[in-house]
Amino acid sequence: MQLDLYCKQNNTTSTKVIKGLLNELLDDFQKEQRHKKKEGLKNQLKLFDVEGYYDKGGTQLDFDM
Repeated sequence: MQLDLYCKQNNTTSTKVIKGLLNELLDDFQKEQRHKKKEGLKNQLKLFDVEGYYDKGGTQLDFDM
């Protein structure tokens, strides 16, 4: 009954509300998993992390070997 009342007041459907809540929950879970994965890989080679090597124009700024 509360879901129906919420849907009427917010001009939406119960399916949209449930999907929205599930998406938020799954997004939070995915962020937690990424964070855990990064913590476990502290000493790994970052071969493909090129964000810091190029500026916005595509010029290579730094490359450590």
